[in-house]
Amino acid sequence: MDKYRCEMFGHFTYDEHLTYQELLDREAQLTQDMQLLLERSEAAHIDFSPLGDELMVQCAFEAYSVQTFHALCDDIQKFLCAAVEARLLFVDKHLAMLDMYWITNSGWREAGVDIPRASQAISQPPPVSENKIVRHGAKRKKKAE
Repeated sequence: MDKYRCEMFGHFTYDEHLTYQELLDREAQLTQDMQLLLERSEAAHIDFSPLGDELMVQCAFEAYSVQTFHALCDDIQKFLCAAVEARLLFVDKHLAMLDMYWITNSGWREAGVDIPRASQAISQPPPVSENKIVRHGAKRKKKAE
């Protein structure tokens, strides 16, 4: 039985005007702050991947909890400086929903998508979004054999 029902993917980017040493210093502090925050939030399998001027993080949670996601955003916002931005994506392992968060030191924003079953998605028109976050491909017909 799978214990972890939610995956989080995080992406932190740094201002291009930071010196190399400033970037390294911020990345070290950010990694430490995120590690502690995720551990306090009962995340598991925490993995950090620094890549040049960005830091990626991935972890798992036992439950898909929007309240937990909001608390994480509140805490991350407090320790981000103006030279660092974050995006977080939470994916339900049943692929029933996903939530996306954009975070700066001045605030955060969210967007969520309920993911329909395949039969529902094919039989109904795609959702419309005012902010164009929802993307979709063309409906394809089954190939004749």
